[in-house]
Amino acid sequence: MDEARERLRRWVDTHDSLVAVAKKLGCHPSYLSLLLRDGSTRRPGLDVAFAIERETREWPEGPVLASEWTKSTDELPDLGHTSSLGTAGAGGESCR
Repeated sequence: MDEARERLRRWVDTHDSLVAVAKKLGCHPSYLSLLLRDGSTRRPGLDVAFAIERETREWPEGPVLASEWTKSTDELPDLGHTSSLGTAGAGGESCR
């Protein structure tokens, strides 16, 4: 995620103003500023993440993909249990 934030920061720096970029992305400039802040753990919502991907598609460094903002499995909480992926069949039997 930090790499996505840094790449977004570099893309934003290629524009005249934060206000203009925020308008392109459909968000408020203060929200974009929060996303870009050093040490921020803020992630864009889906609408903004996909807008970032769309707007950076033609950027020479390549697009900042929406998926780059998701948590890695290392960052997910350990819920202390495992789940079975089996589902009940038509007769109520378990599919395993």
